[in-house]
Parts: sequence; C-alpha cells; structure tokens
Amino acid sequence: MEYPVEREKKVGFVDSHFHADILHHVAPKDFGFYERAGAGISWSYVHEPDAWDVYPSYFDALGALAQSTTRKDFPLYYLVGVHPRSLPPKNSPRGGAKSFLWSSLATHVTNPLCRGLGELGLETGSPREVSILKEQLVWAASFLPLDKRIGIHTPRADKARITAVILDLLKEVPALQPRIVIDHVCGENLEMVMDSGMMMGMTMQEGKMTVTMLLGILEKYPDLEDRIMINSDSALEIASDYQRFVAQDDAWEISCELHTKLVRDTACAFWGLQM
Repeated sequence: MEYPVEREKKVGFVDSHFHADILHHVAPKDFGFYERAGAGISWSYVHEPDAWDVYPSYFDALGALAQSTTRKDFPLYYLVGVHPRSLPPKNSPRGGAKSFLWSSLATHVTNPLCRGLGELGLETGSPREVSILKEQLVWAASFLPLDKRIGIHTPRADKARITAVILDLLKEVPALQPRIVIDHVCGENLEMVMDSGMMMGMTMQEGKMTVTMLLGILEKYPDLEDRIMINSDSALEIASDYQRFVAQDDAWEISCELHTKLVRDTACAFWGLQM
C-alpha cells in the first residue's frame, strides 16, 4: 500500500462504508472531504447490471480507483461482492453464468487494498436474494482469506424482519461470524444484532442514525462502544451529520477517546488497517 508516511500519520477518521466510485464521479468536491484527514472503504454496488459478466470489469475499476487514490490523495480500500439490489435480470441471455463472479472475487481478495466482501445482504428477502447471499457466504467460508472481512447490508424497509432472516442465514456459517459487520444498525434491529455478538456499522445519515440516537444507545449499552463503527454510506453526497460528527463541530457529549474509537480505531482494528 503506497502512500506517503507523513499522510498516513494524519489519518483522523476512517469511513468504513461509502461508495467511492460513485462519489468520485458524481460529487468530486465531497470526495475531496477525505483528502484532509480521512481514509475509507468503498463497498461494491453495481447499478442495474445486465449480466454477471459485468462484475469483473467493475471490480477491476474499483481496485484501480483504490490504488490510484491511495497513491495520490488518501488511503482508500475496497470490498467486492454482490449487493442485493444489484442482481442481473433473470431473463438476461448472459444472466445465469456466475463463473465470472467467482474467479474475479478470488483474484481481488488477494489484493492488500481489498479488505474482503461487501456489500452482501438482503433488501426484500426474496428467494433469489437469499440464494445469492447464501452462495457468497458458502464461497467465503471456503475461499476468503482469514485476514479479510465481510460487510452485510440491512435495508431501510422492514428492517427488523429482514435482519432476522440475515442473522438466521449467518448461523449456517458460524466460523465467519467473528469476521462480519452488520451495517445500517439502528433502533429497529439493534438488540438482535447486539445479541448476535457481531460488529455493528451505524450510518450517520438521515433516516438511518442520528447523533442523538447514537448517544442514547451508548448510554443504555456502554459495552457496545468497542463494536460500533460510524460510517457515511455516501454515494451522491456526504451527509452533513456525518461530516459534523467526524469533525466534532458540535459539543457532543462524548469523550475524545470514545469519539476516536467510533470514527477510526475500531474500524482499523476490524478491517486490518494500519493507520
């Protein structure tokens, strides 16, 4: 991983879930937010793929962006995988062949900048989504290097029910559970994820997590502070709430030590980042 030693020492926060490829293209000024003191992990999301064979070129482009950005601007890592909203149409003439996917995953997870699989998960819980998630988990159980991790998506709608389905599926691969973060955790699915013992991603974004909600969770469950990673899930823009929280622009009722855990140190430890 090639970036200047002096830049490495200035990393003040790690956005443990955003979509760098989209943000870089759509909102370059927001992308520049990370250049000041940030690092990030870009989770895979392919918009309306027409077949499985688009994935290798997508993963290659994401890896190239991570390499280029890490060398020039800030440390950028990435994940590979199939988002539940990124399934090719079933009637695509090339939609049934996944050999392209598995070989590309195997190549990328050996790249030091690739920190594992994501964004895996469920959106509606349809049988097809469940099948694709299970296939990726089975693949990971056999082939994902031990130093790599898995990021799991939970949806906005019907969050508690869908999260319960996800957690049941994860029980089928118990060896993977210490390497998994369940993301977009909020009040609706907090306790079930808490009981699972897995790491939690919390997205500081309208409709997902607020600072007030976070402080209430930490007050009620102080033992969770080492399991929570705050992220932006930014794509079209970076939410102002996330920017303010990272910068500590407001007088949050939170210690500097805990703030640093939430925005940097826990993510570094979980994802295996040297900052």
